[in-house]
Amino acid sequence: MFIATSPLLFYVYLCFPNTKVWETFFFTYESHYYESVSTFVWTLSSKLVPLLILLLLFFSVRKWWINALLSVIGMYTFQIIVLVSSDYFDELIDFKFLIPSIILVCIALYFVRHKMKFYIKIFDLKDEIENEIEKVKKEIEDERR
Repeated sequence: MFIATSPLLFYVYLCFPNTKVWETFFFTYESHYYESVSTFVWTLSSKLVPLLILLLLFFSVRKWWINALLSVIGMYTFQIIVLVSSDYFDELIDFKFLIPSIILVCIALYFVRHKMKFYIKIFDLKDEIENEIEKVKKEIEDERR
């Protein structure tokens, strides 16, 4: 469902005003770096949607090449950190923080994936059992005929 609606998430910025200050009932947001709330949300959604799709892929696939996604996930995470911090701080996060932040993201993702490996194996086993049950049902139906 998320993957099917992900193209719509790119256009969420159209729901935000094209002004520097956005006042709501709960909070007031002022966009310093981007000069427009709509531009900030557009930039954020262009980073966040691919990151969410990559995370979904990382946690749901059991192939060896999944480790190649770690650098891309780390890069998108760093870009989102820079994006958010550039609107709150006067100076941007320096490039020297790129490698440590990517390493921290990779370690965290490996830890979470290791914890989820059990559940991924359970889903694979469930699929195998269901396929085997279907085969047995077909064999029984063929013998009855």
